Amino acid sequence: MRRSLHGAELPQHGLISLRMSLIHRPDNDYNPNAISVSMPADIGQTPEDRHLGYLYDHHLRKLGMTALASLAELSGGEIRCTGFYQGGNLELALPHPKRLAAAIDAFLPDRKPHDRIHTSKSPQTTDALSRLNSFESPRSQVRQIRLALGTSRRGETRSISLADVDTGRSLGQIADTYVLLNDERDRDNVLNLLAATEVPVAQSITQPAIALHPEWPVAAIPNIWTYRLLDALAFRARNVEKPYSHETMAIYNPETKKLWVEDSRLVGPCLCYASRVGIEISAVGLPRKPWHLEDEIPFYELKSNRRRNQLDEAASVDDSDAEWTLLKSVRRLIPPDLYAPGLVRWSATPYPRLTEPSVDIHERYVTERQTLFGNHSVARSVGRCRLCGELGLAFSTPACVDALCYCQGCLIRATRGAAEDRQRAAAALGLIGRLEFDQSPMLESQLDHLHINPAEPVSGEFIDTLLLLRFAIRRNLFP
Repeated sequence: MRRSLHGAELPQHGLISLRMSLIHRPDNDYNPNAISVSMPADIGQTPEDRHLGYLYDHHLRKLGMTALASLAELSGGEIRCTGFYQGGNLELALPHPKRLAAAIDAFLPDRKPHDRIHTSKSPQTTDALSRLNSFESPRSQVRQIRLALGTSRRGETRSISLADVDTGRSLGQIADTYVLLNDERDRDNVLNLLAATEVPVAQSITQPAIALHPEWPVAAIPNIWTYRLLDALAFRARNVEKPYSHETMAIYNPETKKLWVEDSRLVGPCLCYASRVGIEISAVGLPRKPWHLEDEIPFYELKSNRRRNQLDEAASVDDSDAEWTLLKSVRRLIPPDLYAPGLVRWSATPYPRLTEPSVDIHERYVTERQTLFGNHSVARSVGRCRLCGELGLAFSTPACVDALCYCQGCLIRATRGAAEDRQRAAAALGLIGRLEFDQSPMLESQLDHLHINPAEPVSGEFIDTLLLLRFAIRRNLFP
Protein backbone atom coordinates (compact mmCIF):
# COMPACT_ATOMS: atom_id res chain seq x y z
CA MET A 1 0.00 0.00 0.00
CA ARG A 2 1.33 3.42 -0.91
CA ARG A 3 1.23 5.87 1.96
CA SER A 4 2.34 9.44 2.43
CA LEU A 5 4.61 10.58 5.20
CA HIS A 6 1.48 11.27 7.25
CA GLY A 7 0.46 7.61 6.98
CA ALA A 8 -2.49 8.34 4.69
CA GLU A 9 -3.10 6.13 1.66
CA LEU A 10 -2.04 7.76 -1.60
CA PRO A 11 -4.27 7.71 -4.69
CA GLN A 12 -3.09 5.26 -7.34
CA HIS A 13 -3.72 7.28 -10.49
CA GLY A 14 -1.76 10.12 -12.04
CA LEU A 15 1.37 9.50 -9.96
CA ILE A 16 4.96 9.86 -11.11
CA SER A 17 7.28 7.56 -9.16
CA LEU A 18 10.66 9.04 -8.17
CA ARG A 19 13.73 7.61 -6.47
CA MET A 20 14.57 9.65 -3.36
CA SER A 21 17.06 9.70 -0.51
CA LEU A 22 16.81 10.57 3.18
CA ILE A 23 20.08 12.02 4.45
CA HIS A 24 21.04 12.65 8.05
CA ARG A 25 22.28 16.24 8.38
CA PRO A 26 24.08 16.63 11.74
CA ASP A 27 25.33 20.01 10.52
CA ASN A 28 21.80 21.45 10.82
CA ASP A 29 21.96 24.31 13.31
CA TYR A 30 18.40 23.78 14.51
CA ASN A 31 18.35 19.99 14.97
CA PRO A 32 21.42 17.71 14.78
CA ASN A 33 19.04 14.81 14.01
CA ALA A 34 17.58 16.63 10.97
CA ILE A 35 16.71 14.50 7.95
CA SER A 36 17.07 15.97 4.47
CA VAL A 37 14.72 14.84 1.71
CA SER A 38 16.95 14.73 -1.37
CA MET A 39 17.33 13.48 -4.88
CA PRO A 40 19.24 10.16 -5.11
CA ALA A 41 23.03 10.00 -4.94
CA ASP A 42 23.44 8.55 -8.45
CA ILE A 43 22.64 11.90 -10.08
CA GLY A 44 26.21 12.82 -9.18
CA GLN A 45 25.80 15.96 -7.07
CA THR A 46 26.62 16.85 -3.47
CA PRO A 47 24.04 16.35 -0.69
CA GLU A 48 23.68 20.13 -0.51
CA ASP A 49 22.88 20.35 -4.24
CA ARG A 50 20.41 17.46 -4.05
CA HIS A 51 18.60 18.82 -0.98
CA LEU A 52 14.86 19.50 -1.44
CA GLY A 53 13.74 20.13 2.13
CA TYR A 54 13.69 18.75 5.67
CA LEU A 55 11.27 16.40 7.38
CA TYR A 56 9.32 18.21 10.08
CA ASP A 57 10.43 17.53 13.64
CA HIS A 58 6.96 16.29 14.59
CA HIS A 59 7.34 13.54 11.96
CA LEU A 60 10.68 12.55 13.47
CA ARG A 61 9.20 12.44 16.99
CA LYS A 62 6.60 9.91 15.83
CA LEU A 63 9.46 7.54 15.01
CA GLY A 64 11.85 8.60 17.76
CA MET A 65 13.92 11.70 17.07
CA THR A 66 17.14 9.77 16.36
CA ALA A 67 15.61 6.74 14.60
CA LEU A 68 16.13 7.80 10.97
CA ALA A 69 19.52 9.35 11.79
CA SER A 70 20.69 6.05 13.31
CA LEU A 71 19.32 4.09 10.37
CA ALA A 72 21.10 6.41 7.93
CA GLU A 73 24.42 5.79 9.69
CA LEU A 74 24.05 2.05 9.05
CA SER A 75 23.07 2.73 5.43
CA GLY A 76 26.20 4.59 4.42
CA GLY A 77 24.72 7.99 5.27
CA GLU A 78 21.61 7.79 3.08
CA ILE A 79 18.32 5.88 3.16
CA ARG A 80 16.83 5.09 -0.24
CA CYS A 81 13.06 5.48 -0.58
CA THR A 82 10.39 6.25 -3.14
CA GLY A 83 8.54 9.49 -3.71
CA PHE A 84 5.41 10.19 -5.71
CA TYR A 85 4.82 13.43 -7.57
CA GLN A 86 1.32 14.55 -8.45
CA GLY A 87 -0.21 17.93 -9.16
CA GLY A 88 2.75 19.93 -7.91
CA ASN A 89 3.04 17.96 -4.65
CA LEU A 90 5.78 15.53 -3.68
CA GLU A 91 4.97 12.85 -1.11
CA LEU A 92 7.20 10.14 0.32
CA ALA A 93 5.84 6.60 0.18
CA LEU A 94 6.61 5.31 3.65
CA PRO A 95 4.93 2.77 5.95
CA HIS A 96 2.59 4.00 8.64
CA PRO A 97 4.70 5.76 11.34
CA LYS A 98 3.89 3.06 13.90
CA ARG A 99 4.95 0.24 11.55
CA LEU A 100 8.04 2.13 10.42
CA ALA A 101 9.13 2.81 14.01
CA ALA A 102 8.69 -0.88 14.88
CA ALA A 103 10.72 -1.94 11.83
CA ILE A 104 13.55 0.43 12.74
CA ASP A 105 13.49 -0.83 16.34
CA ALA A 106 13.78 -4.41 15.11
CA PHE A 107 16.61 -3.61 12.69
CA LEU A 108 18.88 -1.33 14.67
CA PRO A 109 21.24 -2.89 17.22
CA ASP A 110 20.52 -2.24 20.91
CA ARG A 111 17.27 -0.38 20.37
CA LYS A 112 15.32 -2.85 22.46
CA PRO A 113 14.43 -0.98 25.66
CA HIS A 114 13.89 -4.12 27.76
CA ASP A 115 16.12 -5.10 30.68
CA ARG A 116 18.68 -2.51 29.65
CA ILE A 117 21.28 -1.50 32.22
CA HIS A 118 23.12 1.80 31.91
CA THR A 119 26.73 1.27 32.95
CA SER A 120 27.85 4.90 32.72
CA LYS A 121 26.87 7.05 35.69
CA SER A 122 25.13 10.15 34.37
CA PRO A 123 25.71 13.28 36.52
CA GLN A 124 22.09 14.20 35.80
CA THR A 125 20.96 10.92 37.37
CA THR A 126 23.28 11.32 40.35
CA ASP A 127 21.79 14.75 40.99
CA ALA A 128 18.23 13.41 40.69
CA LEU A 129 18.97 10.56 43.12
CA SER A 130 20.34 12.99 45.69
CA ARG A 131 17.14 15.05 45.46
CA LEU A 132 14.92 12.00 45.90
CA ASN A 133 16.07 11.76 49.52
CA SER A 134 16.05 15.49 50.26
CA PHE A 135 12.85 17.02 51.68
CA GLU A 136 12.00 20.48 52.85
CA SER A 137 11.32 20.62 56.57
CA PRO A 138 9.55 21.15 58.79
CA ARG A 139 6.06 20.39 57.53
CA SER A 140 2.85 20.71 59.51
CA GLN A 141 0.34 17.92 60.13
CA VAL A 142 -2.79 18.33 58.03
CA ARG A 143 -5.99 18.30 60.13
CA GLN A 144 -8.55 19.36 57.52
CA ILE A 145 -8.41 19.58 53.74
CA ARG A 146 -10.20 21.84 51.29
CA LEU A 147 -11.26 20.36 47.96
CA ALA A 148 -11.85 22.49 44.86
CA LEU A 149 -12.47 21.34 41.30
CA GLY A 150 -10.06 22.96 38.85
CA THR A 151 -9.83 22.87 35.08
CA SER A 152 -7.09 23.42 32.53
CA ARG A 153 -7.13 26.67 30.55
CA ARG A 154 -8.89 25.10 27.55
CA GLY A 155 -10.96 22.71 29.64
CA GLU A 156 -9.32 19.51 28.34
CA THR A 157 -8.62 18.11 31.81
CA ARG A 158 -10.01 18.59 35.28
CA SER A 159 -8.67 17.74 38.72
CA ILE A 160 -9.57 18.34 42.37
CA SER A 161 -7.03 20.54 44.10
CA LEU A 162 -6.19 19.81 47.73
CA ALA A 163 -5.20 22.41 50.32
CA ASP A 164 -4.60 22.51 54.07
CA VAL A 165 -7.48 24.48 55.60
CA ASP A 166 -5.39 25.72 58.56
CA THR A 167 -2.31 26.94 56.67
CA GLY A 168 -3.54 27.31 53.08
CA ARG A 169 -0.65 25.09 51.95
CA SER A 170 -1.25 23.47 48.58
CA LEU A 171 -1.11 19.70 49.02
CA GLY A 172 -1.55 18.58 45.41
CA GLN A 173 -4.44 17.27 43.34
CA ILE A 174 -6.64 14.28 42.54
CA ALA A 175 -6.43 13.49 38.83
CA ASP A 176 -7.99 10.38 37.26
CA THR A 177 -8.39 9.04 40.85
CA TYR A 178 -4.63 9.37 41.47
CA VAL A 179 -3.67 11.44 44.53
CA LEU A 180 -0.69 13.44 43.20
CA LEU A 181 0.93 15.21 46.14
CA ASN A 182 3.44 18.02 46.26
CA ASP A 183 5.10 16.34 49.26
CA GLU A 184 4.92 12.56 49.25
CA ARG A 185 5.31 12.52 53.05
CA ASP A 186 1.70 13.75 53.30
CA ARG A 187 0.23 10.65 51.62
CA ASP A 188 -0.98 8.66 54.64
CA ASN A 189 -2.33 11.81 56.31
CA VAL A 190 -4.21 12.99 53.21
CA LEU A 191 -5.61 9.55 52.32
CA ASN A 192 -7.04 9.21 55.82
CA LEU A 193 -8.80 12.57 55.47
CA LEU A 194 -10.08 11.75 51.96
CA ALA A 195 -11.62 8.54 53.28
CA ALA A 196 -14.31 10.70 54.90
CA THR A 197 -15.35 12.03 51.47
CA GLU A 198 -17.01 10.19 48.60
CA VAL A 199 -14.26 11.10 46.14
CA PRO A 200 -12.87 7.89 44.58
CA VAL A 201 -9.09 7.67 44.88
CA ALA A 202 -6.57 5.03 43.92
CA GLN A 203 -4.93 3.16 46.78
CA SER A 204 -1.32 2.07 47.07
CA ILE A 205 -0.41 -1.20 45.35
CA THR A 206 1.33 -3.48 47.84
CA GLN A 207 2.02 -6.30 45.36
CA PRO A 208 2.76 -4.67 41.98
CA ALA A 209 3.08 -6.68 38.77
CA ILE A 210 6.74 -5.65 38.52
CA ALA A 211 8.60 -6.37 41.73
CA LEU A 212 9.97 -3.37 43.58
CA HIS A 213 13.68 -3.01 44.15
CA PRO A 214 14.79 -4.05 47.67
CA GLU A 215 16.22 -0.59 48.37
CA TRP A 216 12.95 1.06 47.33
CA PRO A 217 10.02 -0.81 48.99
CA VAL A 218 6.54 0.71 48.94
CA ALA A 219 7.12 2.00 52.47
CA ALA A 220 9.99 4.19 51.25
CA ILE A 221 9.17 7.81 50.45
CA PRO A 222 10.88 9.15 47.31
CA ASN A 223 10.70 12.92 46.86
CA ILE A 224 8.88 12.66 43.54
CA TRP A 225 5.96 14.69 42.23
CA THR A 226 3.88 14.26 39.07
CA TYR A 227 3.20 16.78 36.33
CA ARG A 228 0.00 15.78 34.58
CA LEU A 229 0.12 16.03 30.80
CA LEU A 230 -2.90 15.65 28.52
CA ASP A 231 -1.72 12.21 27.42
CA ALA A 232 0.80 11.06 30.03
CA LEU A 233 2.08 11.47 33.59
CA ALA A 234 5.56 12.94 34.03
CA PHE A 235 7.50 11.92 37.15
CA ARG A 236 9.86 14.61 38.43
CA ALA A 237 12.32 14.78 41.32
CA ARG A 238 11.33 17.61 43.64
CA ASN A 239 13.93 20.36 43.52
CA VAL A 240 14.01 22.38 46.75
CA GLU A 241 15.56 25.35 44.97
CA LYS A 242 13.25 25.04 41.93
CA PRO A 243 10.03 23.44 43.27
CA TYR A 244 8.41 23.24 39.84
CA SER A 245 11.39 22.08 37.83
CA HIS A 246 10.54 20.86 34.32
CA GLU A 247 13.10 18.04 34.37
CA THR A 248 11.18 14.80 33.81
CA MET A 249 12.87 11.56 34.80
CA ALA A 250 10.06 9.16 33.80
CA ILE A 251 6.94 9.20 31.62
CA TYR A 252 3.93 6.96 32.21
CA ASN A 253 1.72 6.08 29.25
CA PRO A 254 -1.78 5.43 30.71
CA GLU A 255 -2.90 3.61 27.56
CA THR A 256 -0.12 0.98 27.49
CA LYS A 257 0.59 1.21 31.26
CA LYS A 258 4.26 1.35 30.39
CA LEU A 259 6.71 3.44 32.40
CA TRP A 260 9.58 4.98 30.44
CA VAL A 261 12.52 5.90 32.66
CA GLU A 262 15.48 8.06 31.64
CA ASP A 263 18.12 5.96 33.45
CA SER A 264 18.15 2.41 34.82
CA ARG A 265 19.36 3.79 38.18
CA LEU A 266 16.05 5.65 38.51
CA VAL A 267 13.80 2.62 37.91
CA GLY A 268 13.73 1.63 41.60
CA PRO A 269 12.45 4.93 43.03
CA CYS A 270 10.03 5.42 40.10
CA LEU A 271 8.44 1.98 40.61
CA CYS A 272 8.22 2.66 44.33
CA TYR A 273 6.48 6.00 43.70
CA ALA A 274 4.07 4.47 41.17
CA SER A 275 3.05 1.77 43.68
CA ARG A 276 2.47 4.37 46.39
CA VAL A 277 0.22 6.43 44.06
CA GLY A 278 -1.63 3.32 42.84
CA ILE A 279 -0.40 3.46 39.24
CA GLU A 280 -0.32 0.06 37.53
CA ILE A 281 2.93 -0.56 35.66
CA SER A 282 2.88 -3.37 33.08
CA ALA A 283 6.37 -2.80 31.66
CA VAL A 284 9.41 -0.55 31.96
CA GLY A 285 11.29 0.97 29.02
CA LEU A 286 14.67 2.69 28.89
CA PRO A 287 16.60 4.66 26.25
CA ARG A 288 19.92 3.43 24.91
CA LYS A 289 21.58 6.54 26.24
CA PRO A 290 20.45 7.98 29.61
CA TRP A 291 18.21 11.05 29.38
CA HIS A 292 17.42 10.55 25.68
CA LEU A 293 13.88 9.16 25.85
CA GLU A 294 12.32 11.77 23.58
CA ASP A 295 15.18 11.44 21.10
CA GLU A 296 14.99 7.67 20.80
CA ILE A 297 11.45 6.53 21.62
CA PRO A 298 8.52 7.17 19.24
CA PHE A 299 5.96 9.68 20.45
CA TYR A 300 3.13 7.15 20.34
CA GLU A 301 5.10 4.88 22.72
CA LEU A 302 5.74 7.58 25.31
CA LYS A 303 2.24 9.03 25.40
CA SER A 304 -1.34 7.90 24.91
CA ASN A 305 -2.48 8.11 21.30
CA ARG A 306 -6.03 7.23 22.34
CA ARG A 307 -6.25 10.13 24.80
CA ARG A 308 -4.83 12.56 22.25
CA ASN A 309 -7.26 11.34 19.58
CA GLN A 310 -10.20 11.74 21.98
CA LEU A 311 -9.21 15.35 22.65
CA ASP A 312 -8.72 16.04 18.94
CA GLU A 313 -12.09 14.48 18.16
CA ALA A 314 -13.81 16.61 20.81
CA ALA A 315 -12.13 19.73 19.44
CA SER A 316 -13.13 18.85 15.87
CA VAL A 317 -16.82 18.89 16.81
CA ASP A 318 -16.53 22.66 17.05
CA ASP A 319 -14.64 23.71 13.93
CA SER A 320 -15.14 27.44 14.51
CA ASP A 321 -12.63 29.86 15.98
CA ALA A 322 -15.06 30.91 18.72
CA GLU A 323 -13.72 31.03 22.27
CA TRP A 324 -16.72 29.25 23.75
CA THR A 325 -20.08 27.74 22.78
CA LEU A 326 -23.53 28.73 24.05
CA LEU A 327 -27.00 27.45 23.24
CA LYS A 328 -29.07 29.38 20.71
CA SER A 329 -32.03 29.13 23.08
CA VAL A 330 -30.46 31.66 25.50
CA ARG A 331 -29.35 34.15 22.85
CA ARG A 332 -32.64 36.08 23.12
CA LEU A 333 -31.95 36.85 26.80
CA ILE A 334 -29.21 39.38 26.07
CA PRO A 335 -28.65 42.22 23.59
CA PRO A 336 -27.65 40.81 20.16
CA ASP A 337 -24.33 42.69 20.12
CA LEU A 338 -23.30 42.04 23.74
CA TYR A 339 -20.37 39.84 22.67
CA ALA A 340 -17.86 40.77 19.98
CA PRO A 341 -18.28 38.95 16.64
CA GLY A 342 -16.62 35.54 16.59
CA LEU A 343 -16.34 35.30 20.37
CA VAL A 344 -19.26 32.88 20.78
CA ARG A 345 -20.48 29.95 18.72
CA TRP A 346 -24.24 29.65 19.07
CA SER A 347 -25.28 26.00 18.89
CA ALA A 348 -28.75 24.55 18.42
CA THR A 349 -27.82 21.33 20.21
CA PRO A 350 -25.55 20.68 23.19
CA TYR A 351 -22.54 18.42 22.87
CA PRO A 352 -21.04 17.82 26.31
CA ARG A 353 -17.35 17.03 26.29
CA LEU A 354 -16.94 15.78 29.85
CA THR A 355 -16.40 12.01 29.93
CA GLU A 356 -15.04 11.50 33.46
CA PRO A 357 -16.92 8.72 35.30
CA SER A 358 -17.37 10.68 38.56
CA VAL A 359 -18.96 13.89 37.27
CA ASP A 360 -21.62 13.72 39.99
CA ILE A 361 -18.97 13.68 42.73
CA HIS A 362 -16.47 16.07 41.19
CA GLU A 363 -19.08 18.73 40.48
CA ARG A 364 -19.80 19.08 44.18
CA TYR A 365 -16.44 20.80 44.54
CA VAL A 366 -17.05 23.58 42.03
CA THR A 367 -16.22 26.57 44.23
CA GLU A 368 -17.48 29.12 41.69
CA ARG A 369 -21.06 27.94 42.27
CA GLN A 370 -20.73 28.64 45.99
CA THR A 371 -19.21 32.06 45.25
CA LEU A 372 -22.07 33.12 42.99
CA PHE A 373 -25.07 31.60 44.74
CA GLY A 374 -24.09 31.31 48.38
CA ASN A 375 -26.81 29.27 50.08
CA HIS A 376 -27.84 26.44 47.72
CA SER A 377 -28.53 22.70 47.76
CA VAL A 378 -26.80 20.42 45.27
CA ALA A 379 -28.68 17.39 43.97
CA ARG A 380 -26.99 14.09 43.16
CA SER A 381 -28.30 14.05 39.61
CA VAL A 382 -26.22 15.11 36.62
CA GLY A 383 -27.94 17.52 34.25
CA ARG A 384 -27.18 19.82 31.31
CA CYS A 385 -25.93 23.36 31.72
CA ARG A 386 -28.72 25.84 30.97
CA LEU A 387 -26.31 28.05 29.03
CA CYS A 388 -24.12 25.70 26.98
CA GLY A 389 -25.40 22.14 27.45
CA GLU A 390 -22.28 20.78 29.17
CA LEU A 391 -22.70 18.33 32.05
CA GLY A 392 -23.15 19.70 35.54
CA LEU A 393 -24.98 19.09 38.81
CA ALA A 394 -28.55 20.24 39.30
CA PHE A 395 -29.07 22.48 42.35
CA SER A 396 -31.67 24.69 43.97
CA THR A 397 -31.43 28.05 45.71
CA PRO A 398 -34.00 30.10 47.67
CA ALA A 399 -33.36 32.94 45.21
CA CYS A 400 -34.87 31.04 42.25
CA VAL A 401 -38.19 29.29 41.70
CA ASP A 402 -36.71 26.89 39.13
CA ALA A 403 -34.14 24.10 39.41
CA LEU A 404 -30.78 25.25 38.05
CA CYS A 405 -27.79 23.59 36.42
CA TYR A 406 -24.62 25.32 35.23
CA CYS A 407 -21.35 23.74 34.19
CA GLN A 408 -18.05 24.73 35.72
CA GLY A 409 -16.92 26.52 32.55
CA CYS A 410 -19.90 28.87 32.53
CA LEU A 411 -19.60 29.49 36.27
CA ILE A 412 -15.94 30.41 35.79
CA ARG A 413 -16.83 32.83 33.00
CA ALA A 414 -19.49 34.40 35.22
CA THR A 415 -17.13 34.87 38.19
CA ARG A 416 -14.10 36.08 36.23
CA GLY A 417 -15.59 37.55 33.08
CA ALA A 418 -14.51 36.45 29.63
CA ALA A 419 -14.84 39.38 27.20
CA GLU A 420 -12.52 42.40 27.11
CA ASP A 421 -14.46 44.98 25.09
CA ARG A 422 -14.84 48.15 27.21
CA GLN A 423 -17.97 49.45 25.46
CA ARG A 424 -19.77 46.12 25.65
CA ALA A 425 -18.68 45.67 29.27
CA ALA A 426 -20.18 49.06 30.11
CA ALA A 427 -23.46 48.07 28.46
CA ALA A 428 -23.55 44.79 30.42
CA LEU A 429 -22.76 46.59 33.66
CA GLY A 430 -25.61 49.02 33.02
CA LEU A 431 -28.07 46.16 32.54
CA ILE A 432 -26.87 44.39 35.69
CA GLY A 433 -27.26 47.63 37.63
CA ARG A 434 -30.85 47.96 36.47
CA LEU A 435 -31.87 44.31 36.88
CA GLU A 436 -30.02 43.44 40.07
CA PHE A 437 -29.09 46.62 41.96
CA ASP A 438 -32.05 48.94 41.30
CA GLN A 439 -29.69 51.44 39.65
CA SER A 440 -27.72 51.85 42.90
CA PRO A 441 -23.96 52.56 42.63
CA MET A 442 -21.96 49.32 42.67
CA LEU A 443 -18.39 48.04 42.86
CA GLU A 444 -16.83 45.46 40.55
CA SER A 445 -16.31 43.14 43.52
CA GLN A 446 -20.11 42.98 43.95
CA LEU A 447 -20.29 40.99 40.71
CA ASP A 448 -18.70 38.05 42.52
CA HIS A 449 -22.09 36.89 43.79
CA LEU A 450 -25.73 37.35 42.81
CA HIS A 451 -27.78 39.90 44.76
CA ILE A 452 -31.32 38.52 44.78
CA ASN A 453 -33.72 38.71 47.70
CA PRO A 454 -34.76 35.13 48.65
CA ALA A 455 -38.08 36.56 49.76
CA GLU A 456 -38.72 37.48 46.14
CA PRO A 457 -37.32 34.55 44.12
CA VAL A 458 -36.85 34.98 40.39
CA SER A 459 -37.11 32.67 37.37
CA GLY A 460 -34.32 30.53 35.97
CA GLU A 461 -34.19 32.69 32.84
CA PHE A 462 -33.58 35.75 34.99
CA ILE A 463 -30.57 33.98 36.55
CA ASP A 464 -29.42 32.94 33.07
CA THR A 465 -29.47 36.57 31.99
CA LEU A 466 -27.45 37.79 34.97
CA LEU A 467 -24.77 35.18 34.33
CA LEU A 468 -24.58 35.88 30.58
CA LEU A 469 -24.17 39.60 31.31
CA ARG A 470 -21.31 38.85 33.68
CA PHE A 471 -19.53 36.98 30.87
CA ALA A 472 -19.04 40.34 29.13
CA ILE A 473 -17.11 41.98 32.01
CA ARG A 474 -13.53 40.81 32.44
CA ARG A 475 -12.62 41.46 36.07
CA ASN A 476 -9.65 43.58 37.12
CA LEU A 477 -9.27 44.88 33.58
CA PHE A 478 -11.25 48.11 33.43
CA PRO A 479 -10.57 51.00 35.87
